[in-house]
Amino acid sequence: MAQTHTVSAGEPLRERAERLRSALFESGGALAELSEAEQSQLNQQAQELAEVFQRSSANVEGRHGYLSLRNHQLEG
Repeated sequence: MAQTHTVSAGEPLRERAERLRSALFESGGALAELSEAEQSQLNQQAQELAEVFQRSSANVEGRHGYLSLRNHQLEG
């Protein structure tokens, strides 16, 4: 069975992601030249892609779990 983590367990990763993300948009950052509208659109697209990735990986994990249970039943 897959390990689950509490929401608070991901906090260090969220903090790191926020530091990296904010550095991109600060003066001199790679995305600083974009307008507010472009930055907002980019952020929205990134969120949509993250949601798609989460859904697609959840299906794969579910499929692996199913196959693992089925395989254990067949082994005896």
